[in-house]
Amino acid sequence: MAALALLCACQKGPAAETDQRRAEAPRGLSARFYAPRGWAFGEIAVDGRRIRYGVVAPAVASRADVVILPDRPTTVEGWFETAADLSASAAVNVWVLDGIEDPQKARAALVTMTRRVARPHRARKLILLGEGFGATELAGALIAGQGADGAVLASPRLEIARVGDRWSPEQLEAAGAWTARWHLGMAPLPWPIDRVTGPVDPLRARAQEAWGGGAKAGWTTLSAIDAFDRAVRQARSNGALKAARVPVLVTAGGGAAARANTLCASLPTCTFRRYGVGGAASYLQADSVRLQWLADVKAYIAARTAGEPVAAP
Repeated sequence: MAALALLCACQKGPAAETDQRRAEAPRGLSARFYAPRGWAFGEIAVDGRRIRYGVVAPAVASRADVVILPDRPTTVEGWFETAADLSASAAVNVWVLDGIEDPQKARAALVTMTRRVARPHRARKLILLGEGFGATELAGALIAGQGADGAVLASPRLEIARVGDRWSPEQLEAAGAWTARWHLGMAPLPWPIDRVTGPVDPLRARAQEAWGGGAKAGWTTLSAIDAFDRAVRQARSNGALKAARVPVLVTAGGGAAARANTLCASLPTCTFRRYGVGGAASYLQADSVRLQWLADVKAYIAARTAGEPVAAP
């Protein structure tokens, strides 16, 4: 529980924030989709914007801090189930940020979390995990020199979003739905677009929607789309990826696996795990995919938590 004491010491009002979120909690969800026991909220300030995070600690001594950058439309609450599973079964503190649209702000938030909040005393190992667009942002942070003992890029978003004033063929292929092909093929940008989700568990999808996350990922401005495309181009650059010095696990399935495997092959130290079905958001999919993904992540954390922790610049 030391992580929670640390959170309270460094941030203002996590208990009040927790009470507020409880009051706003949607009804009718399974217990696993609510905050796990001991959960606390906090906030960090990044370029004048306050960004929420949450944390849960295991009942035993923690051997690592896992900091999660979710996909853009995902809220902290959408990770309650997976954060609880990881914390309890892998004996780690799990810190989850709200999804951040701006790649620069995401990297700044990651620096703030790793320097001032999650591991300021540097006594435990540090594992970074990004999912979807958060994985793309994390790849950019690793290229820029972000330090850690390990990093997981889960279903990184690697499709270029637009060509001129229309969605790119890559983005339309990633959308995969006839509605996207019908509307987005003609519509000017920006426009909401469905993500590839694979065999998403209906209860998990409902919980995401109830907490204000969900599988739809729309951009509000052209500048946001352009920022996304710059992050994708960097993550697809073989030369840029060689600058990363953190051992990485890349996980992906379905049609996204080929580009994710190429990204992994360009990193100096990387392991790739492919799932025969599914696309993005492995943590929301049916147990046939989700449990294998969780097992791979936990095995990676176990392998990376041996030895002395590294500095996180």
